[in-house]
Amino acid sequence: MNPSDAVQARSLRPPSAAGIPVKASSRRVLSKFTALVDPIKAGLRSSAYVTLKLKQDSWCELRDQLGAIPEVHHVALVGGDFDVILLVRAVDNIDLRRVIFDQLQSMPGVLDTQTFLVFEDVDTRGTRPQFVLRALPVATAWSN
Repeated sequence: MNPSDAVQARSLRPPSAAGIPVKASSRRVLSKFTALVDPIKAGLRSSAYVTLKLKQDSWCELRDQLGAIPEVHHVALVGGDFDVILLVRAVDNIDLRRVIFDQLQSMPGVLDTQTFLVFEDVDTRGTRPQFVLRALPVATAWSN
């Protein structure tokens, strides 16, 4: 899908569509612009949700360490039977095992982990991230 197809799908006139990110950004509704990437097409064929139980007062230090691991795509501090849930995406199961066993479980402050393999991803927002916008002139289209 190219940008003009997206405009037609939403029944927006091009100037209105181009102005949406600028207006939302100026109101601080949008914190960043990003592209949706299909993990399979990007070569990340193995995914898992990993839960962590943490030593008390270790969250702030661990948050930065977890964010520095390229295979960790999402980090959330949660309430319940565990403290943190991560979305980990890796090239294959061997790489996934390396991240979980060698990196996550060896971090000081991590008391326990539990791994839930992802067999299939479904995007509930109605679109699967199967495309990358090609040559979208962001500065030109949204600078007005």
